[in-house]
Amino acid sequence: MPATSEYVKLAGILSAHHERDGLVTFAVTSSNRKEGASTVAAHTATHLARHGTVLLVDANRYSPAIHRFFGRDNGLGLSDFVSGNAAFESIVRTTDVPNLSIVTAGQSDGEHRVAMISADGLRAYITECTGRFDVTIFDIPATNDFPDIVVWSPRVDGVVLVVEAGKTRWEAARNACMVCRKSYGRIIGAVLNKKTHAIPSFLYGQS
Repeated sequence: MPATSEYVKLAGILSAHHERDGLVTFAVTSSNRKEGASTVAAHTATHLARHGTVLLVDANRYSPAIHRFFGRDNGLGLSDFVSGNAAFESIVRTTDVPNLSIVTAGQSDGEHRVAMISADGLRAYITECTGRFDVTIFDIPATNDFPDIVVWSPRVDGVVLVVEAGKTRWEAARNACMVCRKSYGRIIGAVLNKKTHAIPSFLYGQS
């Protein structure tokens, strides 16, 4: 996704889902690691904040990255909340972007990281988010590499799949979609990231 306009488009799509369909929680993931999901989540959240209050949550307990985009350390965060070591208010941080706040992955590890994907812990956290922000975006681990999608996808309103141009294999993307749907998740779109050449219009919509 080389152009800022592409992030603006995606932010507009999510905003439309929010206003038209009442969707308030979205997860951004990729098929495999290092395909740019965190980058897409951070830039999209930044542009989406023009439409209302946004919370961007780093839910990637394996490779946290959101804190670096906004010049923060990975202090108290999501894992600390779901393990009972921190209150919601203590983990939310403001950014230099108006209307945009972030929650880092957090410091709790070991058995507490297992708690991070527990259904009850996530349910409580998502309830807090939806009561305080217009939209919440979760940056979650790669679908084909880690099991987290099984817990996250049925608990958010929509999932955005990031596909890296020239790298992600069709089979990997298809498998990611299948896992999400089998987990009762709703895929609302896919993003072609790191595209360097224009795609002919006749190819859009091809399966």
